[in-house]
Amino acid sequence: TYGYMMTHPGKKLLFMGQEFASYREWSEERELDWKSLLDPKHQQVADYVKALNKLYTAETSLYEQDDVPNGFEWMNCNNPEESTVSFVRRGKTKGDEILVVCNFDTIHHQEFTIGVAKGKYKEILNSDDVKFGGNGLTNPRMVTTKKIKWDGRPDSITIQLAPLSVAIFKYTAVEEKPKAPKKATSLAEVCLLLDLFSLLLVLSNGSIAL
Repeated sequence: TYGYMMTHPGKKLLFMGQEFASYREWSEERELDWKSLLDPKHQQVADYVKALNKLYTAETSLYEQDDVPNGFEWMNCNNPEESTVSFVRRGKTKGDEILVVCNFDTIHHQEFTIGVAKGKYKEILNSDDVKFGGNGLTNPRMVTTKKIKWDGRPDSITIQLAPLSVAIFKYTAVEEKPKAPKKATSLAEVCLLLDLFSLLLVLSNGSIAL
């Protein structure tokens, strides 16, 4: 839920102690349970929140257009069978985009396909990283779109999606190479074609014996 909150439009709020998954509810009568951080699992939660905060400040697409329709687009929010959602956040600069994929179920998807804009996608944060206490079911390699229609889009990518996880990808547009102009037919080539055509006419009329 932390990853979803930090990447979804809107302002962020974590109350005292939630950043390291405190054992007890906050109370004004005592200090926070700082000793929780002696437990590696709680420290891993704190490391994850720290990484999310760093990502939020580094990626302008997460806040520049927080209240602008173009700053957010669902890729797929109609998958109740698998309990997954995916969306894109955009900054003001063209091409400044990140893709967020959330799995709210306990199912591990070895091959999960999402319809996206044509380009390349590099995973920059995954809640299932071992350093955050996960199982390491991440996507270490750059993923390039393929011409496979999905989610109503002409291009898509296929990734690994861990149970109860959030995977965040940085988008890079791929510039299409301009097609080379067709070579103009020269006068000599035209004359050669006319000669060949004339020869074929003569042969078809049987005027030349082979």
